[in-house]
Amino acid sequence: MANPRSAADQHVHLPDGVPSGAEVHSLGRGGLSYWLVVNPQTYVPGGPVVAGGYARISRDEDKTLRGVGKQLEDDLERAGALGWTVARLYIDDDLTAAKYDVVRPAFEQLMADLAANVINAVVVWRSDRFTRLDYDLTRLFREHAFKKKQARHSGILFASKSALYDLDDPATHQRLTVEVSIIGTGEVHAMRERQTREHARKAAAGSPAGGRRGFGYQATPEALTELEAAKASGDRLRIDAANKRVWYELRYRQDPREAKALRDARDRVLTGTKISTIANEWNTTGLLTPLGRLWRPNMVKATLTSPRLAGYRIYRGEIALDRDGKPVFVAGQDPIFTVAEHEEIAAYLKSASGPNRPAPGQRRFLLTGLMRCGVCKGPMYGNVSAGYNKATKQHEKGQRRMYLCSGTATSCGKSAINADKAEAHIIELVARHIDQLTPETVTPGAPEWDRQADLDHAETQRAKWGDAIDAGEVPETYGFAKVTEWDTKVRELKRERQAWQRTTITTKGRILDSGKELRAMTGKPDLIDQQRAVIERYLTGVLVRKIKPQGPRFQPDRLLPIWLEQ
Repeated sequence: MANPRSAADQHVHLPDGVPSGAEVHSLGRGGLSYWLVVNPQTYVPGGPVVAGGYARISRDEDKTLRGVGKQLEDDLERAGALGWTVARLYIDDDLTAAKYDVVRPAFEQLMADLAANVINAVVVWRSDRFTRLDYDLTRLFREHAFKKKQARHSGILFASKSALYDLDDPATHQRLTVEVSIIGTGEVHAMRERQTREHARKAAAGSPAGGRRGFGYQATPEALTELEAAKASGDRLRIDAANKRVWYELRYRQDPREAKALRDARDRVLTGTKISTIANEWNTTGLLTPLGRLWRPNMVKATLTSPRLAGYRIYRGEIALDRDGKPVFVAGQDPIFTVAEHEEIAAYLKSASGPNRPAPGQRRFLLTGLMRCGVCKGPMYGNVSAGYNKATKQHEKGQRRMYLCSGTATSCGKSAINADKAEAHIIELVARHIDQLTPETVTPGAPEWDRQADLDHAETQRAKWGDAIDAGEVPETYGFAKVTEWDTKVRELKRERQAWQRTTITTKGRILDSGKELRAMTGKPDLIDQQRAVIERYLTGVLVRKIKPQGPRFQPDRLLPIWLEQ
């Protein structure tokens, strides 16, 4: 077991093999990088060899320092066999040497001590512990050449457990370069490949991913308090245990406030509430992002459509799939949305931002898309132009709101009507219509995709042929061909289902008890999407007839509503 450091040394745990009474100097990172003075002797040019032992390990899961401890024991044993005096030990635990942008504090202290003539030799367990980059080797060779030019200085000695390297010999340069640059680089690639396979395995098994917590999940106050107390104590093992508990809860346990906010936001967006309104409300109430930042509409949209809220395991930005091609869920996680709820909000928000449909919260005219020209039957669009302001008694920009026939190659451009008066008239007609209906009349039926059975059959067949291959019941060549065939069918059906969702799932106008509620939404920009959703429950269009030659400018009987029952 690791020997605990004294209170003066901030409770850093030392590996086995460190001589008792060693003077410890922490280099930060919670005691994972530090150097130790085991002998106060300093190198004198022309005198005996004074060495520094270096130990490093790229990954230390449990932070027990067993890996670097074994290396230090080998360093001390090798130095004793060579007759060297070990004055200092340098440790970089849980730190890679294969990246140019990673600073190793203990390694930099070692190089500084070589430059300052504190030591004149380095002993390591293996050359790739010293570095995996030729850049660091070049630094060692240059420092050695500089020392050789100094009077009475023999240069730098470098040894591993199995070899003593002569830095004056050009062949040594080639040997170390091969070991570090070629063998070491190959090991790095192999290590990365192993890590990639391990990440893929964990994803297929439903193990949670690392990284920061997702919005909607949070650790208990007790776990967070325990972590703060562990950090204050400086005890690395206690900190690691507290971190593991917090990490577990951040991925499995719903935060009551944030989870409720997500469910409410989903329901409100589907009923037409602006995403920007949701973002502003969260910011105002202090419900910030996991990084403590203010919400923006695009961030809210990305969060609401994230598959992780339905419990899906995400791997490389996509939903992870198992061997049978089925989506993987995080084992033990409490999802905030059901799969159906996630697919509904994702399909709605994707379809709501198409080129011919305004994004949620961007609608300026209530009846755009419903108003049709009575002459050419083409669509009529909202238009804002200068008009007379009765308050100021002069013409101003943005005072006149009209619905106009587009006048394109397929439209006549001969129809126009006052937007404010037309909208008020249609709202009143729909409100009266609601008052005349019973709740049973307006209760919507939930639409269902009519090819779900085909998709289930294709997934079953794909899994069946995969099992047949594993059991040796069919030749692999034939079996894989059948798996590929059914896999293609599954992907086609899933794309078809997604297209169906995007075209059929629209804003859910909630059922109103009376027309009074619909009238109360008038004049409130934040509720225009909800008001439109209610109107679409009853109207499929509004036909604007020709204006009569004689009569007022606005003639309500020009507007012919096309009711859903018709």
